Amino acid sequence: MLGDLSWYWRATRHPLMGLVLVLPLLVFYEVGTLAGGQGAQPSTLRNGADAWVREWCERIGNGGHLIPPMVMVAWLTLAALKRWDSRPEHPVSTGLGMVLESLALALTLWLFSRLWPDLLKHYGWELQVKGGGGQAGPTAVDPLRVALPLVGAGLYEEFLFRLVSLTLLIGALGFLGVDTWTGFFLAALFSAWFFAAAHHWGSSAPPYDGRVFSFRFAAGLIFSCVLAWRGFGIAVGGHTLYNLLVGLPGSWNHA
Repeated sequence: MLGDLSWYWRATRHPLMGLVLVLPLLVFYEVGTLAGGQGAQPSTLRNGADAWVREWCERIGNGGHLIPPMVMVAWLTLAALKRWDSRPEHPVSTGLGMVLESLALALTLWLFSRLWPDLLKHYGWELQVKGGGGQAGPTAVDPLRVALPLVGAGLYEEFLFRLVSLTLLIGALGFLGVDTWTGFFLAALFSAWFFAAAHHWGSSAPPYDGRVFSFRFAAGLIFSCVLAWRGFGIAVGGHTLYNLLVGLPGSWNHA
């Protein structure tokens, strides 16, 4: 089994393994957000993409806040059932491998973020970085309240900006007669721009920063490729671990 890893390559891209890896993170995020973490309101622990969708859904009425996680689980479940006959034969080994691969992706992305400013400067694209306000002195931080939005971002940004956006855009372009590879390239470009730009939308969003925007755009392209070739589970796992790697108290700074 270890000599030929083609089974693993196929298994990671199966929707069932995406559901297996995503479901524990989704439960942690949704239950933790509802619990509030030291009495905070759930809305204060929502990340950008989830906050927008949740706000729209809550206009439907009571229970509207449950629509986003239900849609994500339903999407993955239906996709897994559609391909049930080709479900992975080694789910435990595949799951462990996906966790390790997600960690490797997160570490690679962190290194990429460290090298990004120098790479831009090397090619003559040095971008001005707006200085933010000074950091306040050390304060007590609840790790749970910090971790929840980071996990939520990995889940809902990959679902909205990658899985849903790429699927719909590639399908629409295919309907217009665009071939698959060209459709994927165009869809990935738009998805990456959408992902990077959305971080600067809203009254509470940070001001535009060319270096950060360009890095997120590049990361969006990377995650689009990860989704296509390594599957939704690894895209979510890598994104989530990267967020935790750079966002938790005492962790490494990020781009």
